[in-house]
Amino acid sequence: MKIANHWLGKVMAVLGMGAAATQAVAQDMGMDETINAAVAPVSNAIASFIFYAVPVGGTSFPLIVGWLVVAGWWWLVWFLLSISALFSSGVLVMPYR
Repeated sequence: MKIANHWLGKVMAVLGMGAAATQAVAQDMGMDETINAAVAPVSNAIASFIFYAVPVGGTSFPLIVGWLVVAGWWWLVWFLLSISALFSSGVLVMPYR
């Protein structure tokens, strides 16, 4: 298998291009600024995707908040149903004396 066709090869090529582009800038910046400059486009894209907001009632509502509320309710119901199923089936949660 050629490394160019492998996904790891593609990732390494992208990182290599980013490293080559930041080497010229790295001479004027410190190591932390160089890392921030190299990672900023990717981190900004991820942050804009995760914290995408939609307008609701004249204000912006981040979709991650809605996702967390729905997930919280889902797991609350899931665990309540699983506990009630344990008690209704006669499984004792407390040990015998």
